[in-house]
Amino acid sequence: MAEGLFELGKTLSNSGTVKPRNRELAILGLASVIKAPYISFCHRDMASKLDITDEQWDQGLAGQTPEGLSEQERLVYRLGRTLPLATEPLDEGTWQEALTVMNKVELVGIVHVVSAYRWVSLLDLVHADPNWHGSQTK
Repeated sequence: MAEGLFELGKTLSNSGTVKPRNRELAILGLASVIKAPYISFCHRDMASKLDITDEQWDQGLAGQTPEGLSEQERLVYRLGRTLPLATEPLDEGTWQEALTVMNKVELVGIVHVVSAYRWVSLLDLVHADPNWHGSQTK
């Protein structure tokens, strides 16, 4: 079942629909509300390769919008925090705000990233080990 998800991820990454830095900021937002240790561990390193500092990562993981982000990046981080917990349609104000800093294709791409990682986080939480730090096989 994961094969289709990974294909979607590759398509999003290879299409240029979602900027790599925005992808990681959306995942950081998700990781700040869904405590999935494997996602946080893996994506911290990926984020650092995209010039997201350790300080920014720590701020974001603590639920604070990281300092030094562009307007679009701040919104993407916020969507990463909001969408995983959504139980109703996105409010009109957030939709309109998003469309002022990105086009619909980029916005839908962010929604796909967050939804894919929300699904992955559920798998991570099924048997999460809070003491796991990447040094052992899960």
